[in-house]
Amino acid sequence: MRLADLLTADAVSDARFATLEITGVSADSRMIRPGDLFVAVRGGKADGLDFVAQALAAGAAAVMAERPPPAPVPSDIAFVKVQDTRRALALAAAALFPRQPQVIAAVTGTSGKTSVAAFARQPAMAGVIRQFLRHQKSFDMLRIQARKCPGGRGNHDGLRYFVAAQ
Repeated sequence: MRLADLLTADAVSDARFATLEITGVSADSRMIRPGDLFVAVRGGKADGLDFVAQALAAGAAAVMAERPPPAPVPSDIAFVKVQDTRRALALAAAALFPRQPQVIAAVTGTSGKTSVAAFARQPAMAGVIRQFLRHQKSFDMLRIQARKCPGGRGNHDGLRYFVAAQ
């Protein structure tokens, strides 16, 4: 997909990169593959801009951030400045990977996520979940709460931006 098709309205980038083909998107420099867009998200403990060099070494075709990285991005690599990297990442991922399951279950919290996810994958539990969802007349009956872990924004922002992108 073209870089221009993945950008939010507030994005600022060099027009010569508008037709650059992007094959994936990630905020984790360790997951970058050649042709991917690396989104440098500032976290509570680390700043994504600290990993731009690692993403470029892995083959990132473009870098997106709220401010320029400390070291200049090479002239053959697109740099995209946005106001909110978390929102831009969510929307770019939704555009790049539009086919999503009809039902998504999110498991959040401080402990027990891995166990709950493992139980949900088991056939017997999957049947229980399907029965529950089949009897729901509306998802409005389900109460959804986003709770933020101190210093962490992943679950809170991810849920908010996922819902906004729908």
